[in-house]
Amino acid sequence: MVLKYVAGATLLVLFLLIMAYMYINKIVVGSNTGSLPDGYTLVEANGHAFSTKISGDDQDIPVILLHVFPESSIMWNRLMSDLNKTGYYTVAPDQRGYSFKARPEEIAEYQISHLDNSTSRL
Repeated sequence: MVLKYVAGATLLVLFLLIMAYMYINKIVVGSNTGSLPDGYTLVEANGHAFSTKISGDDQDIPVILLHVFPESSIMWNRLMSDLNKTGYYTVAPDQRGYSFKARPEEIAEYQISHLDNSTSRL
């Protein structure tokens, strides 16, 4: 009886490990499939196209809002609205790995030396 539960638990763990591997592999390898979210613009920089939420009057003071792992630019929506009301022009890109056209396949492309410059020319 105990052996039956151990075998079942082992199969469940094996299944979960396979599913985790498939999920992680997709994230690590990346996927350039997807679509541009509503209200976003593609901004090209450093050989990639970044999905970027831009709002406000472009004559106002510009503010660039950068997200951190595991967030995306959507975290800034409310703040962008508030900043726009007070005279700021806001730009919030989805950074490398988050933008569907900025997902390098090589793991080395995610080293800090590349990430520091990923939005430097926006």
